[in-house]
Amino acid sequence: MAEIIGTAHAGFTVKDMDKTLDFWCGLLGGKLAEPVCIAVHKGCKVVGNGMQENVRFKACKVEIGGILVEFFEFLNPAAEAYHGKLWKAGSAHLAFYVDDIYAMKSKLEAAGVEFQSDVNADEKDGVEICKWVYLKECNDIRMELMQKLV
Repeated sequence: MAEIIGTAHAGFTVKDMDKTLDFWCGLLGGKLAEPVCIAVHKGCKVVGNGMQENVRFKACKVEIGGILVEFFEFLNPAAEAYHGKLWKAGSAHLAFYVDDIYAMKSKLEAAGVEFQSDVNADEKDGVEICKWVYLKECNDIRMELMQKLV
């Protein structure tokens, strides 16, 4: 039988590995699970259509909230900024549960993190069941913070 049996990791391309680790480990409290390494592939299709010669990138993994998040900073070809348009197919976000959404939002805002809105709430049968808010981290990766209420 062929079936998915678990989650290995989520992966994101970043513009600056140092700023990424400052945010994900320093500010959010993630732990470096696999240290930064530089990889070189002589011929690689991972970067798009056709074969790219001499692909070079930094890579590492951070454990946070019970999952591994893998980060790539492409050196050749150089990383390009994210288009920032959530309505474009292929755009994604990563959501994390927090214990106090207002305290986490205040902590991140004090560090200069940009939020997309105020905290919102979902209701079911007239009862608030969770609160949520979206933010952009240092590479414009969209993240959602959620707090369960029931």
